[in-house]
Amino acid sequence: MPHPHRKPSGNGAPDGNQILASLSADDVERIRPHLRERELTAREVVHASREPIEEMIFVDSGMLSRVTVMAGGGSAETAVVGAEGVVGLPLFHHVDDDRERVVVQVPGTARVLSAEDFPQVIAECPSLRYKLHRFTHAVYVFATQTSACNRRHRTDQRLARWLLLTQDRAGTDKLPLTHEFIALMLGVRRSTVTVTAERMRDAGLIAYKRASIEIRDRKGLEGTSCECYQVISSAYAHAMNGDGNGNGNGNGHGNGHGNGHGNGSAGDSVEKPSTR
Repeated sequence: MPHPHRKPSGNGAPDGNQILASLSADDVERIRPHLRERELTAREVVHASREPIEEMIFVDSGMLSRVTVMAGGGSAETAVVGAEGVVGLPLFHHVDDDRERVVVQVPGTARVLSAEDFPQVIAECPSLRYKLHRFTHAVYVFATQTSACNRRHRTDQRLARWLLLTQDRAGTDKLPLTHEFIALMLGVRRSTVTVTAERMRDAGLIAYKRASIEIRDRKGLEGTSCECYQVISSAYAHAMNGDGNGNGNGNGHGNGHGNGHGNGSAGDSVEKPSTR
């Protein structure tokens, strides 16, 4: 199925990543020479925890997970990123490393911007600054909603929410995922995922075989999911579709926040730039 928040590009940017596709035509020309294409391989760690961030990754296809890893070896997913977003946001907030691990869940492609070039690009591209502010808020909503979901909702609700978000970003009904990997993302035992998936299969919601899950009844999954799926999806739709004209879309937010940082990124006002 198509990505629910994806819009055709009208600015000369290649189709794929929706942040790049939403930039003004002038900013597309400014950023284009700094981008290079990159493959995203399943289970690849693109950012290691507590290691310097070397590049911002604008996802064109596939999906990545932000994962918190505990000292005892346990882990849990805090956000997912597909073609609606970017990995490497700490750079935008003047932080050069990441406290989470970022791993490829569904293989695909991306365009990357080096950490070295980022200060110049962000200073010259007001529409990119605007979109990164909005995307940051969507990621914040994802993390906070997921935290509440993991404490308050049943495993079947959480798994349904997770499968729906994954399908939205992967753009396909067939997901190359194992029960073990899903268990790591949800922070539960593998056996718990297996039992829950069996019930969903028996209800006709999904089908699965080794290393693959197929969505059979999306409406049924939406009915099984808790409200968190809609909350998170609405936050991303709001971030990508904001018009900057005072409709709750952030005009004036951030004025005076961190002026003097030097590269004109997160401290700048987020008024909607020209769409030339």
